[in-house]
Amino acid sequence: MRVDLLKFIQDWLFSMFRKPGIIEFIRSLLLEVPKAHNSFELFSYDAKYKANANASVISLEHHINREFDVKAKITELDGKPIDFLVTVTGTVDEVRLRSLIDKYKLAGKSYVFKIGEVIYTAGFINFECENIIEAYTVEFNDHVCEEDNEVYFTVTILPTENSGAANEHKWQVKVNSTKPVRGDLRLDIWVPFIYSDGQDRLAITSVFLSSGENEAYADLSLYETEVTFLGWEIHSITPNHDSYYNYNKN
Repeated sequence: MRVDLLKFIQDWLFSMFRKPGIIEFIRSLLLEVPKAHNSFELFSYDAKYKANANASVISLEHHINREFDVKAKITELDGKPIDFLVTVTGTVDEVRLRSLIDKYKLAGKSYVFKIGEVIYTAGFINFECENIIEAYTVEFNDHVCEEDNEVYFTVTILPTENSGAANEHKWQVKVNSTKPVRGDLRLDIWVPFIYSDGQDRLAITSVFLSSGENEAYADLSLYETEVTFLGWEIHSITPNHDSYYNYNKN
C-alpha cells in the first residue's frame, strides 16, 4: 500500500502548526525517505526470494538464471560418482557459481558444471572430502585484424598573388585526406563569405583527387575590395565509397 507521507503527517499536525514554512521544512526532511523505502523494498524482495530458494531442480535453475543472467539446465545423473550436471550457456564467475550451488544443493551430493567449453568437476571420496578436478580448453583459429576503412578530409584556404583586376582576390583551396584514395574522387567545396557591403555570398569550387593521391588543390577567385570568409563545407563527395573505403564529409 502506497502512503502519501507528507499528507499523512499534515493530517496529524495540530492546526496551529499547519503553516507553509513548517510544511516546507517537513518536506525537506522527507526528501530521502522515499529513496530509503524503495531500497528497503528491493532488499526485502531479494531476501524473501533467497529465503524461499531450495535444492530442487526448478528452484536451483531459476536461482542461477536470476543471479547470473544466463540460462542454466540441471540434469540428474546416476550418482556413480556424480549426482547431477549443471550446464550454463553464457559467461559467469565460476567461483560465485560454485559457491551458490554448494549453498543450495543437498549435503553429500556431488556435481559437475559446464560453461561453454570449460568443464568443472566436483566429486566426493566416501562422502567426506570434496575433490575438485578442473579442465580448461582454449583454442584460437584464423585470427582476423579489422581494417579501418574510413577516410576523412580537411580543407585549407590560403590567399595567392593577384594577377588580374585590382579588386580580384585569388585563393587556393587545399584538400588533404587521411589516406591515399583508391579511385578518382570529386569534392564539391562550399565557401560562405561576406562582401564589403555586408551581404552573404557563397562560392563553390570543385577539387579532384586521382587514385593514389591524398592531397589536391583548386583555385578560387572573388571580385571585391574586401572579403571575409565564414568557413567551408564539403557539400558532396563523388563517389562517397568504393570497395576499399568510405569517404566521409566530416
